[in-house]
Amino acid sequence: MQTTLDIALNIFSMFSGFLALNRLYERKTHFFPLRILIIFILSVGQAFVNRTGIMPLNSITMIALLVIMTKLLFSCSRYSFILYDTMIAICYFIADIVADLSISVAIQNVVSTALQESNLIFARYILTIIISFMLCNIIPILYKKKQRTNTVILWYETVAYALLAVIEIATTAYISHSIQNHSTGLFLIFFLIGCFALDLYVVFVFYRLAEGRKIEQEFSLIQQQSIIQLDIYQELSNKYKRSMRVIHDVKKHVNALESLIQSERATSYRDALCLELRIR
Repeated sequence: MQTTLDIALNIFSMFSGFLALNRLYERKTHFFPLRILIIFILSVGQAFVNRTGIMPLNSITMIALLVIMTKLLFSCSRYSFILYDTMIAICYFIADIVADLSISVAIQNVVSTALQESNLIFARYILTIIISFMLCNIIPILYKKKQRTNTVILWYETVAYALLAVIEIATTAYISHSIQNHSTGLFLIFFLIGCFALDLYVVFVFYRLAEGRKIEQEFSLIQQQSIIQLDIYQELSNKYKRSMRVIHDVKKHVNALESLIQSERATSYRDALCLELRIR
């Protein structure tokens, strides 16, 4: 029963992440059903890993599964997908913790006792799925569909956000362990809500900075284009001035020919003019 619930939880969690990413990135259509089947099989395998009870291993395999799903199913930029995947992983973590704490608050008992209530296991899993779905789908509401795919996120921004996520998870785990024997965890619920709001704000700031850099690059390209156009204009202007001088000289020669046309010097003047034009 527990393994079946773990499999269902994994599948629905991946589905929630898929719905969020599908509204943010372009989907890969080539062999799409086969890719879905691979994710399904990996989700089932990760559920069996959860049964080991080794928390670091569970977390690492869940994050790895999320990254594999993102790279298999979507066309995404180099670093921005890490931000989104980190946010979705945080959603999974918050959903799991908040579901347990909500049960504890509902029965007005400490966390450790609430987790041992076997008759509440199904309710905990259903609540985890619902919260995970809700949190994951907040992300594409705030970050519009597919318009940020080409936005450049710097590597150190991604690293900073990943470190923030690790600190939040470690802090939450420490607080949860400290209060589970003497508190219902209501404070931790509000703490997690604050962490999630902070994560959304940080990613929003990163994207605003990225968009600012993009606008700056576009402005720099416009400046370069203006300089090139100005150089071309100046070159054309110089050629036009030279052409006008040549035309002016030719007109002078024509006027001179008109005045000498009846003179015996016209032939010699013509020959001198032709010689000068050949030299030029």
